[in-house]
This record gives sequence, structure tokens and C-alpha cells, in this order.
Amino acid sequence: MSAEIWGPGPTAQLLREMTTVPRATTRRSPLEQEVAQLRDVLDAHDGTDSLSDLDRDWFAEAALILVDAVIARDKSALTALDGVVREVHAAVVHKRRSGPGPETARLQSCEDWSRLTANYVRSALDRVSPAAAAVQARGTAREQFLHIVAAQPGINSRTICALINNTGPVTSASRPSSKPMDEGQLSKIGAALRAEGYVFAERGARGLSWRLTPRGEDLLDHLRQPAEPPGPRRNDMLVTTRHVSDNAVIKLVREETPPMISFVRSRDIVRYRDTGQADADQPEALPLHSVIKDLTDGDHYPDAQVPPHFTVGERVYVCTAHSNIT
Repeated sequence: MSAEIWGPGPTAQLLREMTTVPRATTRRSPLEQEVAQLRDVLDAHDGTDSLSDLDRDWFAEAALILVDAVIARDKSALTALDGVVREVHAAVVHKRRSGPGPETARLQSCEDWSRLTANYVRSALDRVSPAAAAVQARGTAREQFLHIVAAQPGINSRTICALINNTGPVTSASRPSSKPMDEGQLSKIGAALRAEGYVFAERGARGLSWRLTPRGEDLLDHLRQPAEPPGPRRNDMLVTTRHVSDNAVIKLVREETPPMISFVRSRDIVRYRDTGQADADQPEALPLHSVIKDLTDGDHYPDAQVPPHFTVGERVYVCTAHSNIT
């Protein structure tokens, strides 16, 4: 912008009236950052020139991100992973079909892996999307909207608005105040749910009538389930590779305090269950690192040599099962 062209007066006035537009957020979840690292590896292979060098490690890392994203219900990471994997598949197909060469066999393997991975990612997205949406919608007017439409298919917007206001205010991110909802606010909620594929609307004599889509019914099924308690999930079995140190295992068990710990060996499974805090009447238990050493040093021990119990902090774990797997 130049004052010589516009003149000093209009230019100054225009600058005063201009407002700053906020930049799009660049914050990414840890899993999205891992997907970005996958893309960096892909870029390092120079697009389609050496895609056959993408080995199983790359796809194994993609599979690990996939599993973590499903557990975390990170739809954004799955969407980003879907784009990267599909980009790989399209590039490999283009390269392989451009003509036979020394890389044809490896390109075929890479094409198969990328196609399978893409299918898994799409299935994960189909599974995670309603679950992730349920977390965001729980306790909001969006949830009220869905429940009302499910109970009265074909209900019109004005009636939905009245019913939401009659059930009491919802204080949430979507409705930060306790003021009654007006039809304009309801229209925005309905339009958003419609754009996301959870409801559809038909215009009739009484205005828009609303119904759930199959996708909306799936979302509502998730909302009807009790909300998961906050905090990390607790697993019943801790699985490690053979090179993980005892101290690392002890730290994980002490932090998560799972109710059950299982040692899977070549011939059997030894299972210990948390019985609560130690007291004076209980016999002194072994420390966990001693039990790990006893159970993992040898290939197999008779029942009599399986440690009967051990402690993790103040918790006592007692051997409750010892079964053969041969």
C-alpha cells in the first residue's frame, strides 16, 4: 500500500480501520508430530524416485501411530496419517506403472503394504470419529439436540429449541452462558451436525424437520455409554521385549498400579493379582525386581519355585494362577 497512490489521508484512515486476522493454529498433538516425521522420511526419499526403499520399519511406525491414535481418539492424527499413506500408495502405483525396472518387485511390496495400511487407517477413522465426537459433545447442547431428535424423529427446529430451553441451561464450551438458546443458535448447531453427517433436515410446512442419520445413531450410542473417568487407562497386562530393564518395568508398574500383572514365558503364564496394601499379618513379600529375575532368568520353573507374592511400593501382589501354554 502506498501513500503516493492513495494519498496520505485515505491511507491513514484505511490503516486505522484494518484489523489483524489471527493466524491459523499451528499447534499439533504429539501423534500429529509423529505423522509429520513420517512425512519427513517420505520427503527424504525424494517423492517417487526411491520409494522402493521405504521398508517395513516405516510401515511399522505408521502402524504404531495408528494404534496410539485409536487409543487416544486422535482423529486429527488419523486424518494426517491417512493423507500420508495414501500419498505413498498413489506415488508407488504411478512409479510401478511407468514401466518395468529393477525396483518392480520392491515397489509391488510397497504398494501392497501402503494399500493395507490405508485400509486400516480408514477403518480406524470410521471407528474413532463417533467416539471422539462423543467426547466433545457430551454435556453440550449438541448432545441435547441429538437426544431430542432421536426421541421425536421429524421434530422441527422451534420445538427442539423450546425443549432444550425447558430442560435447563447447559454451561459448556459450546454454550458459555446460561442464557436461553434462540433459534439462530440452534440453527448453527443443526447446520454443524448436518455438515458432519449426524443429522439430516427436510423442509416442510412447519419449517425444517430433523432426523438422525446412521452415523448420528452411532454417535448417540457412544453418548449413552457412561463417560470414562479421567486419567490414564490401566491395563491388566504389561508386555515388554526381552531387553527392557527391570527398573523400567518397576517404574511403569509403580506409576500405573495395574490390578493384575502376568508374566508370559515360553511354557507357561504366571498371573499375580493386587490384593491391597501390606499389613503386619501378611508374610514379608519379595521385591519386584527379585521376582522378575527369578521368573525371567530361566526358561521354566516348577510350580514350587514360582515366587508366591511380591510388593510394589505398598501394594501386595499374590500369585493367583499358573497355567501351561504348551
